[in-house]
Amino acid sequence: VLFRDAFELANGSFPLGTGLGSFGGIGAKLFDRHVYELLGYHRYWWYRQDLFLLDTYWPNFIAETGWIASLALFSAISGLVLYSFNQAWRATDGLEKRTWSIAFGSQFVAVSISLTSPIYSDPNMVAFPFLFFGMAFTLSQQAKKRSGFQVDSAIPSIKRDAK
Repeated sequence: VLFRDAFELANGSFPLGTGLGSFGGIGAKLFDRHVYELLGYHRYWWYRQDLFLLDTYWPNFIAETGWIASLALFSAISGLVLYSFNQAWRATDGLEKRTWSIAFGSQFVAVSISLTSPIYSDPNMVAFPFLFFGMAFTLSQQAKKRSGFQVDSAIPSIKRDAK
């Protein structure tokens, strides 16, 4: 229900959405139920008893910020997942490959959970995926510097005669 209505709200309020605190979050539940009433939520027993699910992340974000911001956020998160996968696939060093694999796996799990949970809005929930992404990225940069230094030192220098 929340996903369907979020898509309708984003389409109806293109391009900026319905505004912050208007749908799918605690702000809308506590302070402004106008959008819920317009969508007919008053007919659901769980809505009347204040038992409705909040902060499922994507419906909340899609409805409140619209398609442009939602696609930008989804692209950024997808970019992290795909970059992690690509780096894990291409890494040759065992430690680097394992670290990128953990970074990819944790990012993928976080994205999967975000379909029904507000995981990306809670820093405690995404600390592990971002920690491993940072560790893997730093490890890769250090490996590139080490290999670059070794390659540079292996190139013989050309001495010019001073006249």
